[in-house]
Amino acid sequence: MKLSGHISLLRGPFPDFVAVQNKGESKFYWIIEKKGREYPELDKKNNAIEKWCKAVTKQTGSEWKYFMVKQSHFNSMKNKGKFFENIFPAQEKRLL
Repeated sequence: MKLSGHISLLRGPFPDFVAVQNKGESKFYWIIEKKGREYPELDKKNNAIEKWCKAVTKQTGSEWKYFMVKQSHFNSMKNKGKFFENIFPAQEKRLL
C-alpha cells in the first residue's frame, strides 16, 4: 500500500510503502524504502527507522520491520509475479 501525505498525525518523511505480510497466524508490518542514490546521512535515517520499528513493536505487540531496496532491483521486480517475495535479495528471504 502506498502511503499518502494526507495523514496529518505523522511527522517527517513518509515511507515509500507500508505492507502487511500474513505468515500463518502472524502478521508482520513492513516499512519498505527504495533508494536510487545513497547519501552520507542514509545510515542515520536507516537507524532511526529501525529504532522506530522496535519501539512500535514493543508498544503494540505487532511486529514491525524495515527493509531498504535499491531502486534498480525494485524496478526489475515490480512487474513480476509475487512481487513481495521477489523484492528481497536471497540473503533476506529468511525474513519472509
